[in-house]
Amino acid sequence: MKLRPFIALLLFALLASGSFGQSRFDNPSEVITSFYRAMEQEALETRSAELKALFLEEGTIHSIVQKSSLTSSPKGGSVTDFLQGSSGFYLANTMSYDEIERSIDYYVDIATVHSLVFQTIVERNNANIAYEQMLWFSFTMVFEKDRWFLTNVSWVNAFEDEDIDDAMRLDTLWHPTKN
Repeated sequence: MKLRPFIALLLFALLASGSFGQSRFDNPSEVITSFYRAMEQEALETRSAELKALFLEEGTIHSIVQKSSLTSSPKGGSVTDFLQGSSGFYLANTMSYDEIERSIDYYVDIATVHSLVFQTIVERNNANIAYEQMLWFSFTMVFEKDRWFLTNVSWVNAFEDEDIDDAMRLDTLWHPTKN
């Protein structure tokens, strides 16, 4: 029987692909890069599988669409909620992300990452229609089971009245405390 060479070949392929005996996402930067790559996926099944692999089961995603310094539309929930809520948007558009800047703070098994990103959105039905915007992402991660997992991702867009280019260098507190 030629089963032994087949098993050896299968084992070699698994080791070479990194999906057996080797942990993935062993540093925060790899997780962030993989997150943006997952967000660019056009197929819901692929986007879903890639995002769910990055998050702890109870992980959350929050987006805040700023229209002005006084008007915003926050949305948030589980990764599944995000995937279901954004499926129509992904059917109509393709997205790409170009990271401009990244800041990582971590201690032992907790990490916080801030990332400034240039996002391009192109309509599928008319490639001549494209939208571009700056986004500020905030990622929270924990190290478990020999790898980094996302616990929360939040982002906010720039808008005309407030430049986001220096968000990681300047104090950009928009909501004053109440007395």
